[in-house]
Amino acid sequence: MANEAMTIGTYVGEFGAKGNNIDDDSIAIQAAINYRSANGGGDVLLMSQHIINKSITIPSNIRLKGVMFTKIKSTNSSYLFGIPADADKVEIEGITFDYESLNSNIAILVNENVTNLNLNNLEFKNFIAGSAIQQNVIRLKTGIQGNISHLTFKNIKCTSNGITGDSGGAGRCIRTDSYGVKDLRNYSLNISNIHIEDCFSVDENGNFIIEDFDAFHFQHIGVSGTINVSNVTAKNFSKRLMKFEADGVNVTNVVAESEKYVPWLFAVMSKNINISTINIKGNIEKIVEFVDAKNVNINVVFVESNFEGINIYSSLFTFYNSSNINISQVSGKGYGGFLFYGKITENIYIDKVNLKLKAQILYIQDRDSPNTTYTDGRISNINFSEVFINVPTTVYSAPLLSVNGLGTVNPISQINFRDFKIVANQFYQYGLVRFKYATEVTFDNLIIENKSDLTNPVLINADESSTVQIRGLKIMGKPTSKEILVSGTGNLLVTRSNIANAQLTGIRAKLELEKTPGLVSYLSGATSAQLTIS
Repeated sequence: MANEAMTIGTYVGEFGAKGNNIDDDSIAIQAAINYRSANGGGDVLLMSQHIINKSITIPSNIRLKGVMFTKIKSTNSSYLFGIPADADKVEIEGITFDYESLNSNIAILVNENVTNLNLNNLEFKNFIAGSAIQQNVIRLKTGIQGNISHLTFKNIKCTSNGITGDSGGAGRCIRTDSYGVKDLRNYSLNISNIHIEDCFSVDENGNFIIEDFDAFHFQHIGVSGTINVSNVTAKNFSKRLMKFEADGVNVTNVVAESEKYVPWLFAVMSKNINISTINIKGNIEKIVEFVDAKNVNINVVFVESNFEGINIYSSLFTFYNSSNINISQVSGKGYGGFLFYGKITENIYIDKVNLKLKAQILYIQDRDSPNTTYTDGRISNINFSEVFINVPTTVYSAPLLSVNGLGTVNPISQINFRDFKIVANQFYQYGLVRFKYATEVTFDNLIIENKSDLTNPVLINADESSTVQIRGLKIMGKPTSKEILVSGTGNLLVTRSNIANAQLTGIRAKLELEKTPGLVSYLSGATSAQLTIS
C-alpha cells in the first residue's frame, strides 16, 4: 500500500496464536490486528494454519497476509473477517479458507464505502451452508472502491429444499448488495481472475438440485457506478453463473463449462450491462435471460450446448419485458434460438449470428409463459441481420420461425430481418416460417434451403391479418408445391424473388408477387383472392 506504515509487520504468534490446527486463534489474531492498527497500521502476518471460530474486524491501514500457504478452518456461522464501513487501505491476501465442515455464510464481509480495498490470491473451498441458510462467501456492500483478484471458489454448496423463492437456501460466491445501507455511494470496483468449480445447491443428502445459487449476484439497489469483472473461468456450477439485479456491471472474458444442468448462464434484470467474449460448453440451456432489462450489450459469444430442451422456452436467448438490447457475433450450437414475450419488449438488435440448433429458431408471442395475455403492451422493433441458422434434424412439431400473436391484444409489429438464411429439416407441415397477427414484418434477402423429409411442407405461411413483405426470397433444396401459403386474412408482398409455387386458402387472403418471373404454379382456394404478377 501507499502508506509507508504498511511495511511494518506484526506476527500473530507474538500475541499467542498457536497455529496448531487445534486451538482457536481468533483472540490472538484480533489482538495482533488491534496492536498494529494502534501503531500506525501495517502487515499482520499469519501462520501456516489457524482455527478461527470468532468474527475478526480488520480496520483501516491493515494488510492481513498469509505466509507459507496459510490455511484457515472455521465453524463460525457468522462472518469470519469483517471490514468496517468507511475503512481505507485494507488488504487480505495469500489465504486458503478450507472449512471442511457444515458451515455457512460469510468468509469476508466488506461494509459500505470502503476505499482502497485489495483482496488478492485467496481460495475458498468446502463451504457447506446448513439447510435454509443463505450463503455469501464474499459479501460487498455499496460504495466500495478497489480491486479483487485471483480468487478460487471450489466445492461451495448450499443445502436447499428445492423451493425457489422461499426464505433461505440461496448461495453466492461473490455478492454485492445495499441492504441496511443508509449512506449509499457508487462502486468503483475491479474483479478479475476468478475461478469457480463445483458450486451449486444440494439437498440434505448432498445430491445436486436446482435452487437459487449464483456464483456472482449483483444486487446493489439504488446505486450504480462501475463494477468491472474480467477473466472468469467456471466448471460445474448451477443455477446461474451471474445474476444482475443491479446497474453498471461490465463483464469480459468468461470461459464456462458445466456437466451440471445450468438453466441460465446470465440472468439480466437491470440496466447498463455489458457482457463480451464468452465461451460456453456443456449442459447449459440459456446464455442470457433478459427480464425487465434495459440498455444491455452482448458481444462475441461462442456456445457448444448439449442441453436437450422440451418446449419453446428452451432458447439460448429469452427476452421478457426488456428493451434496448444489442447482441452481436454469436456462434456455435444449442437447442433453441431466440424467444421474445411479455408485455413490452422492444428495440432489440441481433447481428452476425451463426448457429446450429435442434429446435425453434425464433419464437415471438404477445403474452407470458402461462399464455396470459396483456393489454396496452407491444412487442416491436425486433431486428435481425446477417444470420445463418442450420437445423439439421428435429422432431419439433411447430414452426421453426414463428411470430405468434393473438390479434390486437398486445400488437406485434416492426419485425425486421436482413440477410437471413435458414437450412432446415422441419417436422411441422404447416410452415417452417409462420406469421400470425403480426404487422410490418419485413425481410431483405431471405434464403430458405428445404431439407424436410415431409411431402410438400409449407415453407412460408402468412396467416390471420399478418402483413409481411419479403424483398429477395430464394428457395433452395427439396421442391415443394407450398413454398408460400397465405391463409386467413394474411397479406404478403414478395418482390425480387426466385420462387415457383404459391397457395391461397383463406377468406380475403392476399398474395402480391412483384417482379417474380419464376412462378410456375398458383393455387387459390380463397373466395376473394388477389394475385399480381409482373
